[in-house]
Amino acid sequence: IDTQLDINQIAEHLTMLGIEVDSIKSSVPPFSGVVLGKVFDIEKHPNADKLLLCKVDIGLELNIICGAKNVEKNMLVACALEGAVLPSGIKIKKTKMRGLTSEGMLCSEKELGISDIDNGIMSIDVAYNNFLGKDLRDLLDLDEKILDLKITPNRGDCLSVRGIARELST
Repeated sequence: IDTQLDINQIAEHLTMLGIEVDSIKSSVPPFSGVVLGKVFDIEKHPNADKLLLCKVDIGLELNIICGAKNVEKNMLVACALEGAVLPSGIKIKKTKMRGLTSEGMLCSEKELGISDIDNGIMSIDVAYNNFLGKDLRDLLDLDEKILDLKITPNRGDCLSVRGIARELST
């Protein structure tokens, strides 16, 4: 339904209708300092067999050392900048790796808390190509909230999304 209510107002409205809101959670845990980047060049790290030196465009050029096997040229990626804080609490800083400086980190969905599956660097749809350097949380709408509802036995009409939407629209 189209509503101008914020998540807390929706929860209050549902409670007033007799539908208990057990919790309100974010769909993705908090993180900061992660922007959309584009890998425009990849070179083998001169001092390490399994590392790559990626040149990433976020509106300015960054050199990021990466060990992921799925990173490709022209890939849109989640790029954690210096000062970024990931859901695990890790704070990103410039780091020297085998003689070269890495100015950030290319992130997987697992590292950002988006998925439990770790299949390498997160690949972002090319439709976002014009948004390099933009905050990833805003760009991918990762602040969406999830309501956990406790439906009582007498409210069988609210056991579906459609039933809850119908109640909210009144």
